[in-house]
Amino acid sequence: MAVICVSLLTVNEVDAAKIAAGQKAVLTFDAIDGLEISGVVQSIDLIGTVTQGVVNYNVKITFDVQDDRVKSGMSVSASIITNNKQDVVVVPNSAVKIKNGTQYVEVFSANVPLSSTPEVVSETPIQQTVQVGLSNDTSTEITSGVSVGDRIITKTTTASATAAKTSAAPSLFGSGGNRGGTTGGGSGSVIRTGGGGAPAGR
Repeated sequence: MAVICVSLLTVNEVDAAKIAAGQKAVLTFDAIDGLEISGVVQSIDLIGTVTQGVVNYNVKITFDVQDDRVKSGMSVSASIITNNKQDVVVVPNSAVKIKNGTQYVEVFSANVPLSSTPEVVSETPIQQTVQVGLSNDTSTEITSGVSVGDRIITKTTTASATAAKTSAAPSLFGSGGNRGGTTGGGSGSVIRTGGGGAPAGR
């Protein structure tokens, strides 16, 4: 008789409202470095339990594959894909800012050089209003306002009073970045990704 491994997780009511049976999940284990096991949400409790004023629900996830290193009672974390889009434009979450209820990103014009080596950038970025879609723990979908290849600031840093320029350096998104300077921040390029899965809670 085959043994079916099942993980039982507890999620809060905000996340529980987004989770349904049949959704895909990726499981990681504190005790086993580098191990990721895919799975499927089998069920979620209809009645929650209240602990210190917080309502929680149990979620049962069935493993797609078995691994002998996984033992009963091990601590596990799960990323559950509650929505997914293909061929979307995304930026790092840190690039999206809000001012007076309007979301925007800071962008440089196309003539600002960004390369793998630090360069001096004297241009001040502009605030470009954007519309956002799905998001996860690292990235946010942009439905309008910027295009693939636009140069955006992904990180803001505090500069000294005497600083009057910005230095460009590589970003995690592979098309250059910015760090330091009076405009503050690191820039990268808007990219297009094949899928924009949004884990529960985002």
